[in-house]
Amino acid sequence: MIQLGWEIVHISAMMAPYLLFGFLMAGLLSLFFTPETIRRHLGKPTFGSIVKAALFGVPLPLCSCGVIPVAASLRKSGASRGAVSAFLISTPQTGVDSFFVTGSFLGWWFAGVRVVLAFVTGLVGGYLIDGLREKEPAVRNEEPPSCCGQGEKEAARGESACCCQGEAVPAAHPGLMQRLGAAVYYSFVTLFNDVAGALAIGLILAGMISFWVPDNFFADHITAEWQAFALMLVIGFPLYICSTASVAVGASLILKGISPGAVLVFLVVGPAANGATLSAIWSILGKKALLAYLLTISVFAVLAGMLINALGIGMQTQRIFAGEHHAMGWFEWGSCAVLYALIGH
Repeated sequence: MIQLGWEIVHISAMMAPYLLFGFLMAGLLSLFFTPETIRRHLGKPTFGSIVKAALFGVPLPLCSCGVIPVAASLRKSGASRGAVSAFLISTPQTGVDSFFVTGSFLGWWFAGVRVVLAFVTGLVGGYLIDGLREKEPAVRNEEPPSCCGQGEKEAARGESACCCQGEAVPAAHPGLMQRLGAAVYYSFVTLFNDVAGALAIGLILAGMISFWVPDNFFADHITAEWQAFALMLVIGFPLYICSTASVAVGASLILKGISPGAVLVFLVVGPAANGATLSAIWSILGKKALLAYLLTISVFAVLAGMLINALGIGMQTQRIFAGEHHAMGWFEWGSCAVLYALIGH
């Protein structure tokens, strides 16, 4: 058990500096991507709105459940089916926080592929769903399902700051220092609290895989590429894990013999296709839209995974882990202590 604990702490220390920096960047990003800004740009039923929705979704640090009420609000505000779908598809797959963590664990080319894939799947899925001729689901009074609704946090100075509502910055006209303070609060209190549980689970899973699964286990037992892809689809679809926490799990799987391309499939479907998200799409957009959503994510994830394997992107994970094991110093361990303090807060 001591060795298992060490594996978890070691992975946490590797992840912590990039993770904390990513959360800080997410808070600063929230100064510009307010709910009003998003609604203003996505409110028109045009193809341009679909493009903007996919672009907006890529950097936003909303979890797969946190994006649901934002998407529902966009739909009620007049955003097209395509724009809402593009936002729902692209947002959970990545964010500014998960980009930095992906780069640190899997390499910056791999991180770039995740960004491009999130945009492309959002664009294609939004376009396909916008073209469906489907009767709108009956309007309901209750809110769509969400895993972030329990115990909304109040931001600094009494302003709402729940990530599910996207209220990152007070609605008034505060000064620069007040805005920066609100952004930092959003980064390390509101946003962090929303993903702390999933992040802790991801770190524990990564440590358990690293400790208990023998080296090259998957390479010895899964001989065909399609088998690895199918396994990641089966594991990823029912599992709720945020885009940031999934990276540590994915890196551990690569070290145990799963190909980087198959891990990319897991990194796409795990965050983007949990039960709450699929239920919300059915409720907001209908059954045909749900089918188009699943097909878009699955097909493009597999195609991108095949490309990743063909180009050898992500193969440097072993070298990154080995190098960090010897290079970690006071900065990494200090960041790890801050990370654990935030998780336990």
